Amino acid sequence: MSRWSRTIFPARTARRSGYTLAEMVAVMFLFSMMLPIAVGVIQKSWRVQTESHQAYYFANIEQRLADRFRVDVHASEQVEFGETGIALMMPDGAKIRYMLSGDRIERRVEGADRPLHRETFPLGVRRRASFEECGQDAIVRIRLQIADFVAPDVIQLRVEAVLGLITRGGDR
Repeated sequence: MSRWSRTIFPARTARRSGYTLAEMVAVMFLFSMMLPIAVGVIQKSWRVQTESHQAYYFANIEQRLADRFRVDVHASEQVEFGETGIALMMPDGAKIRYMLSGDRIERRVEGADRPLHRETFPLGVRRRASFEECGQDAIVRIRLQIADFVAPDVIQLRVEAVLGLITRGGDR
């Protein structure tokens, strides 16, 4: 065999590199079947991560609100209920207001002549808050309750505190 015939017609024993058209079509078919599954799993994991981050964020806010509310009610001497919230009178003459405004609760500390501090607690989607007095005899209890807007029976947070517990100097 001449030198030219070997280059034009290679021997059958030589291996060619590359893939056949059938192999490429099979790989593309498998890839097209796996891609939507992978995208769906990634999208679901992002959604779960976002929801868990939101739940953690609002749980921290609710815990901070519950702690502040409990301490403020225990330290106060008197309470005034209004349409949009409550006002707690402190022994030093300061007034702490908890006001409901849509999807948030605003806490304002006011001195005798000017506002001292303001803090906002977002409630989250589909939540509403309420204040109520639930006292018996001489003990005045104030309840802060955050419930689901659509299903009011589902309570997200309930905090009850006794008015003036610190100023009386005893636990009840």
